[in-house]
Amino acid sequence: MTLTLVCNYIFSDVPFPYPSARPTARSAIQAKAKPSLRTYDNNGNVIGYWNEDGDLVEEYAYDAFGNTIYEEGDLADFFPHRFSTKYYDAEADLYYYGYRHYSPSLGRWISRDVPS
Repeated sequence: MTLTLVCNYIFSDVPFPYPSARPTARSAIQAKAKPSLRTYDNNGNVIGYWNEDGDLVEEYAYDAFGNTIYEEGDLADFFPHRFSTKYYDAEADLYYYGYRHYSPSLGRWISRDVPS
Protein backbone atom coordinates (compact mmCIF):
# COMPACT_ATOMS: atom_id res chain seq x y z
CA MET A 1 0.00 0.00 0.00
CA THR A 2 1.37 3.41 -0.96
CA LEU A 3 0.02 6.65 0.48
CA THR A 4 0.53 10.10 -0.92
CA LEU A 5 1.57 12.65 1.66
CA VAL A 6 -0.32 15.86 0.91
CA CYS A 7 0.16 17.80 4.15
CA ASN A 8 1.94 17.01 7.37
CA TYR A 9 -0.19 17.92 10.39
CA ILE A 10 0.28 16.55 13.86
CA PHE A 11 -2.77 16.10 16.08
CA SER A 12 -3.21 13.89 19.10
CA ASP A 13 -6.61 12.35 18.35
CA VAL A 14 -6.72 12.10 14.57
CA PRO A 15 -6.52 8.50 13.26
CA PHE A 16 -3.71 8.02 10.76
CA PRO A 17 -3.41 5.85 8.64
CA TYR A 18 -5.61 3.27 10.30
CA PRO A 19 -8.06 3.60 13.20
CA SER A 20 -5.78 2.64 16.08
CA ALA A 21 -2.77 4.72 15.01
CA ARG A 22 -2.03 8.39 15.49
CA PRO A 23 0.98 10.42 14.43
CA THR A 24 3.33 12.05 16.87
CA ALA A 25 6.39 14.28 16.56
CA ARG A 26 8.98 13.35 13.97
CA SER A 27 11.86 11.22 15.03
CA ALA A 28 15.21 11.41 13.24
CA ILE A 29 16.22 7.82 12.65
CA GLN A 30 19.45 7.02 10.84
CA ALA A 31 17.79 4.53 8.50
CA LYS A 32 19.09 5.25 5.04
CA ALA A 33 19.42 8.94 6.05
CA LYS A 34 15.67 9.60 5.92
CA PRO A 35 13.68 10.91 8.88
CA SER A 36 10.68 8.81 9.82
CA LEU A 37 7.32 9.31 11.44
CA ARG A 38 6.34 6.79 14.10
CA THR A 39 2.73 5.71 14.47
CA TYR A 40 1.37 4.26 17.69
CA ASP A 41 -1.60 2.17 18.72
CA ASN A 42 -3.84 3.13 21.66
CA ASN A 43 -1.51 1.37 24.12
CA GLY A 44 1.51 3.43 23.05
CA ASN A 45 3.20 0.66 21.08
CA VAL A 46 5.07 1.63 17.92
CA ILE A 47 3.16 -0.06 15.10
CA GLY A 48 4.77 1.55 12.07
CA TYR A 49 7.39 3.84 10.64
CA TRP A 50 6.67 6.06 7.63
CA ASN A 51 9.26 7.84 5.51
CA GLU A 52 9.00 11.45 4.39
CA ASP A 53 7.44 10.34 1.09
CA GLY A 54 4.48 8.81 2.94
CA ASP A 55 5.50 5.20 2.33
CA LEU A 56 5.17 2.58 5.06
CA VAL A 57 8.74 1.45 5.80
CA GLU A 58 8.16 -0.92 8.72
CA GLU A 59 5.07 -2.35 10.43
CA TYR A 60 4.75 -4.26 13.72
CA ALA A 61 2.15 -6.06 15.84
CA TYR A 62 2.64 -7.42 19.38
CA ASP A 63 1.03 -9.87 21.75
CA ALA A 64 0.09 -8.90 25.32
CA PHE A 65 3.62 -9.60 26.62
CA GLY A 66 5.54 -7.60 24.01
CA ASN A 67 6.53 -10.40 21.66
CA THR A 68 6.56 -9.27 18.03
CA ILE A 69 3.93 -11.38 16.29
CA TYR A 70 3.96 -9.53 12.98
CA GLU A 71 6.72 -7.61 11.27
CA GLU A 72 6.84 -6.38 7.71
CA GLY A 73 9.67 -4.43 6.09
CA ASP A 74 13.38 -4.66 5.50
CA LEU A 75 14.58 -2.10 8.07
CA ALA A 76 13.71 -3.80 11.36
CA ASP A 77 17.24 -3.48 12.76
CA PHE A 78 17.29 0.28 12.18
CA PHE A 79 14.23 0.98 14.35
CA PRO A 80 14.97 0.05 17.97
CA HIS A 81 11.87 1.58 19.64
CA ARG A 82 8.90 -0.77 19.58
CA PHE A 83 6.66 -2.21 22.32
CA SER A 84 5.65 0.45 24.89
CA THR A 85 7.90 2.85 22.92
CA LYS A 86 10.90 1.38 24.76
CA TYR A 87 14.31 0.55 23.35
CA TYR A 88 14.51 -3.05 22.11
CA ASP A 89 17.81 -4.93 22.05
CA ALA A 90 17.29 -7.65 19.44
CA GLU A 91 20.45 -9.58 20.36
CA ALA A 92 19.46 -9.93 24.01
CA ASP A 93 15.68 -10.00 23.32
CA LEU A 94 15.15 -7.36 26.04
CA TYR A 95 13.30 -4.05 26.35
CA TYR A 96 14.97 -1.34 28.44
CA TYR A 97 12.58 0.55 30.75
CA GLY A 98 15.07 2.95 32.33
CA TYR A 99 16.00 1.03 35.49
CA ARG A 100 15.37 -2.56 34.49
CA HIS A 101 15.13 -4.85 31.51
CA TYR A 102 11.97 -6.71 30.45
CA SER A 103 12.04 -10.03 28.63
CA PRO A 104 9.03 -10.51 26.33
CA SER A 105 9.84 -14.20 25.84
CA LEU A 106 9.71 -14.79 29.62
CA GLY A 107 6.87 -12.29 30.13
CA ARG A 108 8.56 -10.73 33.16
CA TRP A 109 11.32 -8.45 34.38
CA ILE A 110 14.75 -10.07 34.61
CA SER A 111 15.68 -8.32 37.86
CA ARG A 112 14.05 -6.99 41.02
CA ASP A 113 12.90 -3.42 41.53
CA VAL A 114 15.64 -0.92 42.20
CA PRO A 115 15.38 0.24 45.84
CA SER A 116 14.58 3.93 46.11
